[in-house]
Amino acid sequence: MTSCPISRRSQAATAESTPRDSATTTREGRSVRGTTNARARASSPSDGTETPFTGTHHGAAGPAGKDLFLLEPPGAGRPSASAKESAHSRGVIRGDLDRVGARRGVCHLQLVMCEGEGANPGEVHAMSRRLRSLSPTPSHRARAIALRALGTLLVLVPCCKDPETTSIPEVAPPAVPADIAQRVAFVDGTEASGLSVAPVQGALSPPNRMLGGLAAADVDDDADIDLLVVYPGGRGVLLFENDQGVFQDVTGSRFDDSFIAGATGALWLDDDGDDDLDLVVLTYTADPPRLLRNSGGLWSNGPLAFPGLRYSISPTAGDVNGDGWLDLFVTHWNVNIDFFFGNGDLEGELTFLLYGGAEGWTEAPPEAGLNEVLLPYTFAGHVLDATDDGLPDLLIASDYGFSRIMANLDGGRFAELDVELTDQHGMGAALLDYDNDGDQDWFVTSIAAPPEFADYPEAAEYTGNRLYRNDGGGRFVDVSERAYIRDGGWGWGACAADFDNDGWIDLFHVNGFEPYQEFDMFIEDASRLFLNLGDGRFVDIAPHVGLVDLEQGRGVSCFDHDGDGDVDIMVMNYRAPLRLWRNEAPSRNHHLKVSLRGPPPNTRAIGASIQVRAGALVQTRAVVAGNGYIGQQPDEVHFGLAGHTTVDELRVTWPDGSVTTQRAIPADQRIVIRP
Repeated sequence: MTSCPISRRSQAATAESTPRDSATTTREGRSVRGTTNARARASSPSDGTETPFTGTHHGAAGPAGKDLFLLEPPGAGRPSASAKESAHSRGVIRGDLDRVGARRGVCHLQLVMCEGEGANPGEVHAMSRRLRSLSPTPSHRARAIALRALGTLLVLVPCCKDPETTSIPEVAPPAVPADIAQRVAFVDGTEASGLSVAPVQGALSPPNRMLGGLAAADVDDDADIDLLVVYPGGRGVLLFENDQGVFQDVTGSRFDDSFIAGATGALWLDDDGDDDLDLVVLTYTADPPRLLRNSGGLWSNGPLAFPGLRYSISPTAGDVNGDGWLDLFVTHWNVNIDFFFGNGDLEGELTFLLYGGAEGWTEAPPEAGLNEVLLPYTFAGHVLDATDDGLPDLLIASDYGFSRIMANLDGGRFAELDVELTDQHGMGAALLDYDNDGDQDWFVTSIAAPPEFADYPEAAEYTGNRLYRNDGGGRFVDVSERAYIRDGGWGWGACAADFDNDGWIDLFHVNGFEPYQEFDMFIEDASRLFLNLGDGRFVDIAPHVGLVDLEQGRGVSCFDHDGDGDVDIMVMNYRAPLRLWRNEAPSRNHHLKVSLRGPPPNTRAIGASIQVRAGALVQTRAVVAGNGYIGQQPDEVHFGLAGHTTVDELRVTWPDGSVTTQRAIPADQRIVIRP
């Protein structure tokens, strides 16, 4: 054992950081967590003496020949029982060491280069791989983060459950219904629809391997859903207008400038309350994202001049501060590890939230509490009142075990909801009331290790998708195993829709990843279509209904593109053409499509909920402007009605709490409801 105290400069910075302990605040019976600074406590005892971290020298050499040590706070060894009981890891990494704290469930194991001179991106990457073998168990994955401002290499090792408690159970899934061919059928409808989008040719940089997005909305208000395609590789966006199921590329006549370097996720929303849809396009470069304002069906390209929006992924919107204007929540991925894109920037804060208003957007202040908690590994966000207190919260699917729900305390401040989230690599996400109990549950795509992956050191953390059942009042329960949705491959974008119109909402997500490091078993990774059996269980029916998709999908959007009453699937692929899977369901089940129009400024009534009752069948949907990972679903809400030809009652709860009720609505139509 060799002693290696943290450099005094780093230690002083740590001691100066926020001194408050982990705090739990009860908000009307719901537990939310404040920030914590366990590192400050570990390195600065209450008596004021200096307690160096001790560490075992593993014989690994760092940059410039510096020795590297796996450091542990005094008394640390294997994770404590309480730490192991936490099914997920938590960590806070800010742009410098004085803001590094440990969230619950993170072992305080850090690799520090003593008096180091900094690590270049390639060395950080190599050390990340080397650390896998140094982790206490395969389920404790070490991650190297380059903190260039302090010339320090920091590693967080998450504490997860033992592998035997997190691996995918070897239980046979439910049987595919014998009549499935009479209920659902998909064919490739890409060519017939006019959606001709050539794939990107040649090698793309690693960030672009994650990209290729879609955003769907009725942009010209003609009752047909139109489609925006976001190209990976810096080629900008394309707009396809839909005319009764046939798409036409109108990009040149609708945009003054459609080229947006490094475009990632896009979002249609009425930003200025004038009853037409504007467009936000995020970027994964130092170039600013864009706000394209709609003026009579022409969109003008202008920058969103907020430096903290750099390297952003998916946008979502909702009125989080209750002023009637839509606010914008933005996810970021991999900002601090710059070996992927070569120009990482640790200066300044990230911008996660912009408040909308009559004069445009303004950045949420630090008091909002998001930068105290959120890491730059967020992929997909949703705005939803998850705690039933009338305040929209933030549900955030994040990579490396950092998914979380940020509870809205008072319309301006957020704190992490104390709920157990166990997805280790959250990427895509979807909201759905899978059990028809009246509240929105949360599905998160992740990575599931196939059988041939069992001997890989990280297999224990690749435990698949998660379905979190919403039990009301901010209580979410992981029901993934009993729902049989964990085995989803390398998941990306997702959507929730009732593909067979039986009144029980289903799940679809795309998969795949190019050979990268050891990940060569996900090259042809079939998309999943999980049919809801109505008893809390799902079964993958994709290969049984013609939906055999082995491309590497990224963004997904699901809607009835041809107006025939069933939900189709749009998939934007990486280095493969866009694909439209047309649903030709032979089922005679019925449906109802509902669009809301609210008063300005929230003219699409984002944040409303719609409940329909047809006989004993009761369904509830949330109206959101959100992303299931760089893929926006339209705000038109689709209900399957099984054999019912009439909706007995439809109830809309508007964002302001007022209620509109309609009765005896004939099925198989689209209706528009106003307050």
